[in-house]
Amino acid sequence: MKRPISLAVVLALLLPVAGRSGAAEIKAEGEWMIEALFGGNGWDFTGRNDPRSLSAGKGSAFDVWTRLRTQFDFVVSEDLRGVLATEIGSSKWGASGVYDLGRTPVAVGVRRAYIDFNLPRSKANAKIGFQGVTLPNEIGEGSFILDDELSAVLLHLPLADSVGLLAVYGRPLSGNPAYSQPAPRRAFMDLGILSLPVNFEKFRVNPFAMYAYSAAEAASQTAAYPEGLYAQNATAERARSALWLGVSFGLDVLDPVRIRGDLNYGRAGAARSQDRKSGWLFDLAVEYTGLSFATPELLFAWTSGESGNATTAKGGASTRMPILTQDDWAVGSFFFGGETLMAGAVGARESSQGFWALGLSLKDMRFAEKLSHTVHVLYVRGTNSRDVGARFTTAANQGNAHNVQFGRTLTTRDSLWEFDCNSRYPIHPGLTASLELGLLVPHFSSEVWGSGYSGAPAHKVSLGLLYEF
Repeated sequence: MKRPISLAVVLALLLPVAGRSGAAEIKAEGEWMIEALFGGNGWDFTGRNDPRSLSAGKGSAFDVWTRLRTQFDFVVSEDLRGVLATEIGSSKWGASGVYDLGRTPVAVGVRRAYIDFNLPRSKANAKIGFQGVTLPNEIGEGSFILDDELSAVLLHLPLADSVGLLAVYGRPLSGNPAYSQPAPRRAFMDLGILSLPVNFEKFRVNPFAMYAYSAAEAASQTAAYPEGLYAQNATAERARSALWLGVSFGLDVLDPVRIRGDLNYGRAGAARSQDRKSGWLFDLAVEYTGLSFATPELLFAWTSGESGNATTAKGGASTRMPILTQDDWAVGSFFFGGETLMAGAVGARESSQGFWALGLSLKDMRFAEKLSHTVHVLYVRGTNSRDVGARFTTAANQGNAHNVQFGRTLTTRDSLWEFDCNSRYPIHPGLTASLELGLLVPHFSSEVWGSGYSGAPAHKVSLGLLYEF
């Protein structure tokens, strides 16, 4: 969750530095978005915004959204800089208290704030503060396990020309001051990451390991506790430890054929069997760059799903991979995420664990000067036991259904097709117009989810502007 501050505070931080001649050079960059979005059928696949769907209330008939991200770099030298990244949004036009009539939006969120410096007499670099942290990945534009902002110390040490060592210590949670009672001493979560990026001209590989420990009271002391650590029948106040291992790789030696992939494994341990989780992710993409008018790509992704044993009343261990949070992972540009702007996707990947997907994309097609198009065709099927959905079919018990929602969680009897056509046109250098068209055609088993829940199609039309500087 982004930290709200006022514009006055931001200006107070900037002006003194700007006024001290020679103390620091201020560089600004940003990504500002405006999106007009029409989302038919509410994106809940029922046609009536059913509360059983995690996406209920999204994709209303028509909304306009705005998000403004701006980053200031305070550069003292090539060895030292401070970074303050702010954000306004994502908010709908007319939203109460933000962009409604007569309102001037003044709430600014701190998206990132950290110090970036090189260690003296070495090639090592350190970043300390609130910053973006992601595990190595090649597909999906972000890690499926962790890809978000958190308070951390990041140290990068070059070992050779093409080999490095990355070490991270992070504290994602430490109680919540909004709670009335004092936070217990054990209301925290810590994590550590090690990775070894190897980058050659035609080949790259990046193995990694991450360990996280969540103390017993962490879940009850913060609303931001990661849902992805919960098993099917998890108990809230239990200590958990988790270990993830993985590798990402890219192979370009077969030019013009490019091969990319990821293999991830995660395991969360706890005293009780219903608090344990373990599972896998595998994805692979083959891209052909030898055509002048388009770049075709064939993609396959698979994540392990819940077995029937994990869905019983007493509950066994979960067979889905534990995750912390993802900001960007997606294939396609509608069901999982992956939209160009901010609100044109169903999203919520924690609930969508347990699937396999096969996709064909034609990227960067050009039939007119400057105008480019990308087309995705995606088939998705569930790998979760049908019992996952059978136990959670009413709105009343959704609080007990960790990461299981109609319209997002797919069982072995559920599937959907996704069709996307996305276009981009640069109006000026730095200003791009986009048009995204998307259609989801689902088939959900009424035997699993209940009568009348076989799935209604959903579509979107997104027209937007992206300003980058």
